[in-house]
Amino acid sequence: MADRMYTARPALLLTIGASPSEPGSKLLQLVVPSTCPAVKIIEVGCEPFGILSTAEKARIRLVRLTAAATGTDLTPMMHDSEANIPAKTTAKHTLSAGTFTDVVWETMIHLQSGQPYRLDHLGIYVPSGGIIALCVINGATASTCLPRISWRE
Repeated sequence: MADRMYTARPALLLTIGASPSEPGSKLLQLVVPSTCPAVKIIEVGCEPFGILSTAEKARIRLVRLTAAATGTDLTPMMHDSEANIPAKTTAKHTLSAGTFTDVVWETMIHLQSGQPYRLDHLGIYVPSGGIIALCVINGATASTCLPRISWRE
């Protein structure tokens, strides 16, 4: 694995509707092509925006997909390099469809605050030809957020 780190996040805030069912609102997706070695997930985040009158909590999670979801393409940003080398992994946001298989990681967040979650110590890899998505399951209240995934390839 090379030592290049990338982050994918949309340029605009995403609206999360009420999504109490599994697997939740799919916010970001990474697809590792079959010609690329496995990539390691370094960090995820979902920074909520706006003020809610309720103390609504949500679950943020990484899930594996067996089929890619449709969505809007993102251009991943490369960190710490003089030469901007394009990522081999593709990223999309505002996803629909996709086939959910299992939850890789999950935690609770509050919809009035957000923080990055370092995951590199967990050794979460997306294999060659694999797909992973960042999802949020929230209660009855819709909200807006800025999700992101950082990885090393």
